[in-house]
This record gives sequence, C-alpha cells and structure tokens, in this order.
Amino acid sequence: MIRLRQGSWSHFRPWHRNLRQLCIRDDGGIGLRSVVRCLDRGDKTDHKVFVLFEDERPVAWALAVWWRRQQEYDIQLYVKRSHRRQGYGRRVFNRAVKWVKEGDCKFTYFPNPDNDEFFKKVTK
Repeated sequence: MIRLRQGSWSHFRPWHRNLRQLCIRDDGGIGLRSVVRCLDRGDKTDHKVFVLFEDERPVAWALAVWWRRQQEYDIQLYVKRSHRRQGYGRRVFNRAVKWVKEGDCKFTYFPNPDNDEFFKKVTK
C-alpha cells in the first residue's frame, strides 16, 4: 500500500536513518543532505517533510524549507532509484507545492542535469 504522510522532521524520527540513507546511498542532492544535517542538530527552521511510504518503508520524500533571505520555500526532493519513473516523485513534489501555495508563499527548487527534465514537467 502506498501512503503519503507529512509533518515536521521530528515527526519522522523513526525513519530518520532510512531517509538520510536514501539520499546519501543513491547520490541524493547535496542541498538535501546539508538541510537534513541542520535538522538533525535541532536547528529551528520553518520546514515541512513529505514522505511517501510503500508498506511502511519510505520510497520518496520532499522537504520544504523556508529561506528568510529570499522569502520563499526551497523544495528538495528525493525518490529511491528503484521507484523512479512511476509517479512517486511527482506525487510528493506536487503535495509539497500545494502546501507551500496554501500558505500563500512562493517556492523554488534547484534542478541539476540529472533531474532537469523531471522538474520541467512537474512545474508546467
């Protein structure tokens, strides 16, 4: 069963290790890893975590973090390599964008050559 949950980083404490390993093992974004390190240290930053579970195992997740200087949320996204191209990334990213827009805020993301096509599709 596929289920999408959202909450703060501390809300997902039982899965911290799994989430960190996903983005490190499959070469997740450096930005995502550095934000996770800050959250691990207990930094008080406005954020929301969105995790897609398959049978209680995280397979995709997004992190929306408030950037005061730019006055917008940065949305970081990671999908387990074996679960890519199945709509999981789109589902998690769209939920994060919806949450940001419900708060009447702007968002940004930082594509790289590996995921540029994905972000072009989901941000149309």
